[in-house]
Amino acid sequence: MKFKIARSLLSLCLILCILALLACSQPAATSTAPSSSPSPAPSAAGPKSGGVLHIGISADGVTLGFPASALTFQSNLMMKTTLDTLMRLDGDGNLLPWLAESWPTDAVAKTITLKLKKGVKFSDGTDFNAAAVKWNLEAFTAAGRGELAKIKSYNVIDDYTLTCNLSEWDNTVLFALATSACGLIVSPTAWKNAPGAATDKERNAWAENNPVGTGPYTLTSWAKGTKQVYKKNPNYWGKGMPYLDGLEWNVIADPMTLMAAFQAKEVDVLFGVSPSIANNLKKAGLPVYGPKSVGGAAFKALVPNSAKADSPFKNVNLRQALGYAIDSKSLVDAIYSGYATPLEQYATPGAQYANPDVKGYPFDLAKAQALMTAAGYSASNPLKVSIITENNPDDVNTCTALQAMLAKAYINAAVNPVERGLMMQNVIGGTWESLLLGTFKLDSEPTLQFVRSISNVAPTYGKGLQHFDDVESAIKDATTAGTSDALKKAVYRTQQLVFDKYAIFKPLFVISPISARHPYAMDDNLMTKRYEFWTPESAWLNK
Repeated sequence: MKFKIARSLLSLCLILCILALLACSQPAATSTAPSSSPSPAPSAAGPKSGGVLHIGISADGVTLGFPASALTFQSNLMMKTTLDTLMRLDGDGNLLPWLAESWPTDAVAKTITLKLKKGVKFSDGTDFNAAAVKWNLEAFTAAGRGELAKIKSYNVIDDYTLTCNLSEWDNTVLFALATSACGLIVSPTAWKNAPGAATDKERNAWAENNPVGTGPYTLTSWAKGTKQVYKKNPNYWGKGMPYLDGLEWNVIADPMTLMAAFQAKEVDVLFGVSPSIANNLKKAGLPVYGPKSVGGAAFKALVPNSAKADSPFKNVNLRQALGYAIDSKSLVDAIYSGYATPLEQYATPGAQYANPDVKGYPFDLAKAQALMTAAGYSASNPLKVSIITENNPDDVNTCTALQAMLAKAYINAAVNPVERGLMMQNVIGGTWESLLLGTFKLDSEPTLQFVRSISNVAPTYGKGLQHFDDVESAIKDATTAGTSDALKKAVYRTQQLVFDKYAIFKPLFVISPISARHPYAMDDNLMTKRYEFWTPESAWLNK
C-alpha cells in the first residue's frame, strides 16, 4: 500500500501540549426472540454485489480462529469476519438471536436451553449442530477461560437443542455468549483434523491462524501486523449474502499514515481513530461517528500490582494516593480533546449501575502528598516505580502525562512502552512490576467484566491483584441475583468495595469510540450500535 502523506511529529507535539496543560445491561433472559435471519439495513440504492471492502485499524488481532485465545477486542471483532456468534446485542444491550434462535431459561432448575438454527454449515462443509456447540463451549472452558465456569455439564437433546446445566444460577452466561469470545463457534472437525498437529496444543495453535466458521467470509491470507485478506463464503446461510466479493483488514499503527490511507481512499472505513485524527478528518470535511451506546467501549485505568509480595501497592494507602495524584479531567482535555469521560468506578456517571455513593479518590494533590509522606516518601525520597504501557501514541502520551502528575505526589514513574504481545503476557500473567496502564471493557451492566478482570478467576489482570473475600462474595451475589433489584444491590456493593474500600485500581476515563467512513461504504454497521458489533454479511459498496 502506498500512502501519500508522510509520517509527522504528532506524538512529540501532543506530549508538549499535554505537559503545558498539566502545568497550568445486563439483558433479561427470554425464551422468545425475533427472526434470526440476517437483515441488512435498507438503502435507497439497494445492496450491490461485488467489490472488496478495506477497513483500516491501528492494531491486529492475536487470534482469528480459536476463541479461547481471544483476549483483545481486536481479536473478538476480527473473528466475526468468519465466525458467527450464538446471539447478538442491539444498541440497548438486548439479546438478539443469531445461531441460537431462542434460549429458554429456568433459574430454579439452573438450566439454559439453546434452540439452534437449522440448515447451517461450517465453511468446511460440516454441519452446525448441538454437538458442535457443546464441543466449542467445553473447549473454551478447558482452555482456562472462566466465563462459562458455572456450567457443569451439557445435554444434547437433539441435533438443534442443547441444555446447559449450571452448578448455580449465573445471569452473566447469556450476556457472555453474545459479547465474549465464548459465543463464537468454530468447526470441531477442522480443529480435530488440523494439518500436521499431533497434540491439542498444536491444534489450538493451528486454529488460531486458520478460522473455520459459519460466517460470511473465509480467510485467504494473514500477514500479521499488516493485513488480513478474506473472500466471500459461497455457502453462507444468509440468503443472497454476503454482497462483497471480499474484505480486507489493513493494520496501520501510525495514526497519520492511517489517516493518509483513508484520505487517499486506500481504505474505505476507519475503525477506532484517535481524537487528534478525528479532529483532522473533521477539518478536511470528512464525517466521523460513534455508536449509539458506549457498551463494549474501552476504558483506561492505572492498575497497581498488589499481588507481588514485595509490591509497595499492597498498602491500600499508596493505592489511594495514586488516585488522589491523578487529574483525569486534565488527561481527557489534553490528550483526548473531550472525546472521553472521566470515571471513578466501573460505570459512566449517572448510568444505571453507577453507585451514586462511590466517590473514589478524585484529584487532590494535598491528600496524595500526605499519604505518601505518612508512608515515608518525600520529594527528596520518592517512590520509584515503572508504568508499563502498550506502545501506541495515545497510551504513551497518557503515561507521559501520568508521569508528570505522579512526580508531584512523590512518585517517580518511569514509562516503559512495550509491544502488544508483551503487554498481553503481563496482563494475563500478572507479571507487571508495579504499575500498568490497563484497558478494560465497559458494559451497561458490569458483572461479567467483574468476573473477567477483577475476580479470583479473572483471565486478565486477576493474577496481579489482591483478592478480598467480601469482593468475591459481592461478585458472586451479582452473578446469582434472581431479580433486577438484587442485581443492582450486588453491583453497587461491588463498586463500593473495589473502588472505595480497597482502591484496587484507579479508573481514568472511558474513550468515546470514533470511526470514519466514506459515504459509499454501506451497511457494515461498524461502530454504529456497540463498540465491538458489526454485520459483515450485509456490507456493500455503493460505487
